[in-house]
Amino acid sequence: WSVYNYHERFGIEKDHFSENALSDIQKNLNGKIFPKHLHFLEDRLKISNRKNLWLANTDSPTICDFYWASKFTDLKAGKTGNNNLLNDFPAILEYLNRFNRIPEIFEYYNDIISNENVEYNTDDPLSQHNTVGGDSI
Repeated sequence: WSVYNYHERFGIEKDHFSENALSDIQKNLNGKIFPKHLHFLEDRLKISNRKNLWLANTDSPTICDFYWASKFTDLKAGKTGNNNLLNDFPAILEYLNRFNRIPEIFEYYNDIISNENVEYNTDDPLSQHNTVGGDSI
């Protein structure tokens, strides 16, 4: 995903791909690659969520939870071109909401959002936000 999204950073110039090729890569990522990996994580999180544990089976989040929470946030926001990618993964969404409700995480994003003068869902500070003027962030 990072190589596709930031291909020039990885030494792959845009002119090496046609627009159709980039579109095909994106379709393959969203249609096959991501769902395959998300199913694995979904199954893993069904167990962790039930026990109120994190990905590493710990009582508190580890670096792996911070990594995956940021990736899931990007997926939820549609950064892959598919806003619905996580819709079939309720355990991932539950996990992300639980992560976002960690008091320090919630407070951090609440402060950022408050400083940006936006309205947001208080249950999920990382949900899609709209500015007071109505423009999407």
